[in-house]
Amino acid sequence: MNVQKRMLLMCISGELMQTGCESSKYGCCRDKITAAPGPMFLGCPERCGCNKRGSYGSNCDPVTRQCRCKPGIGGIKCNRCEPGFWGLHKILEGNEGCVACNCNKFGSVRTDCEQTTAKCVCKPGITGLKCDKCPQGTILGPEGCTHASIAYPINGSCDDIVCLYGAVCVEHGTKAQCACDIICSNDNSLQMLCGSDGNIYINECQLKLASCRYQKELSIAHIGPC
Repeated sequence: MNVQKRMLLMCISGELMQTGCESSKYGCCRDKITAAPGPMFLGCPERCGCNKRGSYGSNCDPVTRQCRCKPGIGGIKCNRCEPGFWGLHKILEGNEGCVACNCNKFGSVRTDCEQTTAKCVCKPGITGLKCDKCPQGTILGPEGCTHASIAYPINGSCDDIVCLYGAVCVEHGTKAQCACDIICSNDNSLQMLCGSDGNIYINECQLKLASCRYQKELSIAHIGPC
């Protein structure tokens, strides 16, 4: 059947209305307009319940009942953002789908964020909407907020820099930098302990290494997990 014949046809004199779905394999959905994707109205709007904001169209797969979701949207009915995305309500403001959270991988605990504000969940001591801000004098990196004197060398000598918490000053030509040369075993069979910062360390050496890298005072709160 060509496109013209499948379009809505009305014969006013005979009160005849034809949509084209009547001749489809499974007939029409209950709206008498949509061709049923499967038997017994499977895949029809009334059986799918697709979220109007999050889906393309109102019909779904007749077998899995999965609706056709917009970008960044998941769920069988396309009624929620995928992990790492937010803002289903933003579609009403013109967005195509949910928006990526873009949480800082060094500063955030998870990749997902608060669904209405996009606020990421930050590690201790780290702030900002995307968990990308450290306290003054520290730099965000793979180890979290690291003291600037350890993260980057400064112009000058070791007379111009103060290294604390086990760090030692190392000179590289005209630059100086605090360095942590503490070497720890990763053997997790050693005695686990809870640090004063609320984090778990597999041994005391790892706690001292963290104290050196972050240039902050850390002590043993108690033996065992926090």
